[in-house]
Amino acid sequence: MAVLPFLKAFNTLLTGNATDAGDEPGVLRFELDAVTSGLKVYRYVQLHADSAALANGTPVGFQDVYHRVVTTDFQAGVSDRNLPAGVGIGTLSVSKYGWIQCGGYHATVKTNGDDDIARGDNVILAGTDAVVDSVASGTASTYKPLGRCVTADINADNTVAVQLDCVF
Repeated sequence: MAVLPFLKAFNTLLTGNATDAGDEPGVLRFELDAVTSGLKVYRYVQLHADSAALANGTPVGFQDVYHRVVTTDFQAGVSDRNLPAGVGIGTLSVSKYGWIQCGGYHATVKTNGDDDIARGDNVILAGTDAVVDSVASGTASTYKPLGRCVTADINADNTVAVQLDCVF
């Protein structure tokens, strides 16, 4: 018996920034990255009204239980740090609809600037809005990981490469 892959045509571009939902909020999109030959997973979401605008590499957390609305606001109780959703892949304005990356390799996830994230560390939503921090490899985390660091955070641009793991 042959198994056919599930194929879906999406109405929106990955870089979309739309006032109205062009696809079903919460839907997942799987794509093969031609550069890394790895699978990347994206989720169609709305950016919460209390959030700051989203840029490439900015981490977000879920604001709702249905995984349709995300926010960069981790401190004000809008999102729990245990609800990592993924990272921005382009510009997404407040209250607009667009795609975030929730699985696979992302080269420039924004950090809190401590330059203390080592390869293999769990990367978590930080206590500061719109950035990540880490839990040392081998240490139990009190927060659900956004993903795992694949290169040490030693650069001045306050980003780190992460293998994201927020699909489900």
